Amino acid sequence: MRDGALGDREVHLAVQYEYTPTLDAVEGYALGGRAEAWLSHHVAVGVTGIAETTGLADQRLIGADLTLRMTETTFLEAELAQSRGVGFGQWVSTDGGLTFVNQPDTGSNIQSAMAYHLKGQIDLADVSGGQIAGQVGAFYDTKQAGFATTDQQTTIDQVVWGTFAKLDLTEAPRCRHAMRG
Repeated sequence: MRDGALGDREVHLAVQYEYTPTLDAVEGYALGGRAEAWLSHHVAVGVTGIAETTGLADQRLIGADLTLRMTETTFLEAELAQSRGVGFGQWVSTDGGLTFVNQPDTGSNIQSAMAYHLKGQIDLADVSGGQIAGQVGAFYDTKQAGFATTDQQTTIDQVVWGTFAKLDLTEAPRCRHAMRG
């Protein structure tokens, strides 16, 4: 989905479908929301919240994010989120759907878990007055064991990071580098 006819920002919609028989009274709820605002051409803030009461799998998630943007291609993004609740177990296939393995819920109703994301990118033309073409960037993600959302379960502490560089060394070929850890 796009947020405008010619928009260049992707908008993702995450949906969880659930069926509850109507023989008994339905107790519980699921609600969530997100608000985002550009405070200026260079600063955006956002907040996200989800609350779900389904008996044994009560779930709460809150998050906040900040985007600092010099240009479309030079920016810094920071995000943090906290979850509390056991979440939902998932059936996962690593072979295209031939077999499935049950991944049990991982969160806790007693203890919360945090997740952090930091991503930055610099367009070298922006900082060199157009003298150097190319981009460099990096990201860092960390999730504590027990961090649970509607679409992921974190069973152990996780840290993922990466860097990239895309440089025009000459008029012809380009040099590209990417690394993940």
